[in-house]
Amino acid sequence: ADLVALRKQIATAEEHYRALGAQQAALRITAPIDGVWSAPVPPVAPGQWFARGAALGAVVGDGSWYFLGVLPQVASHALGGEVRRGEVRIGGQGHLNLLAHEIEIVPFEQGRLPSAALGITGGGQVAVDVRDPDGMTAAEPFFEVRARLAAGQGPRGDDEAVPRLLHGRMGEMRLTLQDSPLFVQWERALRQFFQRSFRV
Repeated sequence: ADLVALRKQIATAEEHYRALGAQQAALRITAPIDGVWSAPVPPVAPGQWFARGAALGAVVGDGSWYFLGVLPQVASHALGGEVRRGEVRIGGQGHLNLLAHEIEIVPFEQGRLPSAALGITGGGQVAVDVRDPDGMTAAEPFFEVRARLAAGQGPRGDDEAVPRLLHGRMGEMRLTLQDSPLFVQWERALRQFFQRSFRV
């Protein structure tokens, strides 16, 4: 007489068991892509609890790497010259250089920084607008520089030790332009002086 009720209890218990299994499987964190996991600061500690949807870091793939930088307005002379060479030095490993390829200087003035880390409030060198609480608006217009980095390749094209590439690392780029006469360089330095001093 209790067979129907027992079957319903068994079905309910099996459904609850499957739900618990799904919750247990959801506790396993998996990345949708292959790569290297970059933990945030402070790092994730064993046994630490996190809210659902919290960021635990970033998985960086082994594909192409790009360097994104800002060029001050006073250095606008780089727009008219040919960039013969580009090298990038990553913060903390300044003795190692990375070759930059496909260097592109976007010839449009911009005011929104690609990252708050480039501003003074984020540890960078670009002055930001004090009215912006996010520190993303530059105090003066700038030009954006983009370049592709060759991972594992030193400045001579060899396999010398190179810095480890991780998303969000800070660095500096050195651009070598084509040769120009001294008179042109002096004129450029004078114009840059007036731009910095009198904002003209």
